[in-house]
Amino acid sequence: AVRLLRRFVERGSLELGRGERGGAYSSCTLKCIGWVENLDEVELPRILRPSVERYNGKPVLLTGFGRMHMDPKGEWMEIDIDVRKFSWPTRSIVCRLREKLREVTVHMAWVIQGTEDDELPEVVLASMRVHNADLDRGFWVEDPRASCSPDLDGPDPLQI
Repeated sequence: AVRLLRRFVERGSLELGRGERGGAYSSCTLKCIGWVENLDEVELPRILRPSVERYNGKPVLLTGFGRMHMDPKGEWMEIDIDVRKFSWPTRSIVCRLREKLREVTVHMAWVIQGTEDDELPEVVLASMRVHNADLDRGFWVEDPRASCSPDLDGPDPLQI
């Protein structure tokens, strides 16, 4: 796990390197596993429930969906995931279920994917639990130390 993390950090990008295989065969790729803990307690549209249940707890490879920022001194690393790059069906489901996020608890774990025997077992790099997220009440927190600023004129990623 430490060797995978080292390779991931040395790459410095969520993109695969030249000649690296993608998808389920790619080692050293960031993936997220999300689990809606109280899914049975939430009323979902009948047409969407089977998809939400089928993919609940399934890993998602995040290659190509974001950017990685690292401190030149090596003290910190930040990963931004851009939902606008998700597939249209995924964006559509998130948009349609936006109001339901206020009712759920989502537990997410981030893992560096390993595919070879010497890279297994995979180990959770970080995890978090989000309760009752209200995307409509979010706001930008200005950080004077940050090297980038929000695209305030850009489109809402969940409205695309």
